[in-house]
Amino acid sequence: MTKPRRRFLPALLTFARLLCEATTVAAARARGLRAQVVELEAKLGRVTAERDLLLARFGRVEPIHRPRYKPFERFKIIWHKAQHRLSLKRTAAAFLIGTTTLSTWLRAARAGLTRLFLPARPKRRRDLVGETAALLRWQNPSWGTRRIADVLVRLGLKTSRPSVQRKLRRLPPKPPMRLVKPVRKPPKGIRPRHAHHVWFADFTRLSWLFGFFTLHVGAVIDGFSRKILAVGISEGEPTAQWTIRLMSSAISWHGAPRHFITDQGTQFTSKRMTHYLKRHRIRWRHGAVGASQSISVIERFWRTLKCEWATVFLCWAAKPVLERRLREWVAWYNEHRVHRGVGGRTPNEVEQGKRRRRPIKVKREDRWLLVREDFCGQKRMPVYRLKRTA
Repeated sequence: MTKPRRRFLPALLTFARLLCEATTVAAARARGLRAQVVELEAKLGRVTAERDLLLARFGRVEPIHRPRYKPFERFKIIWHKAQHRLSLKRTAAAFLIGTTTLSTWLRAARAGLTRLFLPARPKRRRDLVGETAALLRWQNPSWGTRRIADVLVRLGLKTSRPSVQRKLRRLPPKPPMRLVKPVRKPPKGIRPRHAHHVWFADFTRLSWLFGFFTLHVGAVIDGFSRKILAVGISEGEPTAQWTIRLMSSAISWHGAPRHFITDQGTQFTSKRMTHYLKRHRIRWRHGAVGASQSISVIERFWRTLKCEWATVFLCWAAKPVLERRLREWVAWYNEHRVHRGVGGRTPNEVEQGKRRRRPIKVKREDRWLLVREDFCGQKRMPVYRLKRTA
């Protein structure tokens, strides 16, 4: 009887020792699992807070400015809805999309349409409008988006100013509030109804090197087509006789207008000028003193002349050279320069009654080249045309 007792006692002690070790390991594992649970709960709270803040910020963005989900992301959203058995409204609220959009994705997935879930094939057609607009901006940094759009339309490309803006730069998001600009009433006056109905005349003074070199320029402009009818350079202050010669040159080419609008300068209020206008049956109108809108058409022309023609290098040229350069610039101005005031057309096109050119059909296999020619060899007078290459 002593031998079985001797064998049973060590086995019992071994079992007790193993039981204690198993209890210790189980307690350690329980403490570790409890710590992991606490850590995961803290992490879940942090991630939930971050997600709520991001959703709140992303929800303030207008839907039209939000980035779209990629095809594989749309498939993951549908898979997430089916895996967790979420409703349509809860899934749409979780991913900030509309229920109609999510329903469209579900119908497309059930119908087997892959165009909503697979990336589209890249288009091989080049962005001719964007490349041409970027090239025009690079060659002419002072041009605005309106003028670039008008040049592109004149070349035969279908575009608009907003399209050019989107292609030249990325549009910023809309501001939360917009300042409403006061609506200015158009100035009352005579509106030209056809070509050579209303003419404008005025003089300006060009000065270089702090007024050391000065030059007086006079011009007669048609108010309907914005065409320069006559232009001249005077050595000193223009007189009434010089103004009559300028008017006579314009009338000999285009006939007498119905109305003639100027300021109240001494050249236009003199008796010689008054008799000359009465002899040609021209009604003279003068702008109000100090009102720049009364002759705004020709005032805008002076701004263009000073920015695009009156360079510093012209102050060293003789008068015949200046007159030749001015005639060349006027020819380019009337024939090739587009104007925002006449719908993106040139003055000659408006005078001849031509409409804007219809857009050309750009095919994928066609290649186009933007050709630039300098009018009379002057870089400030570019002439553009599109050429189809092989």
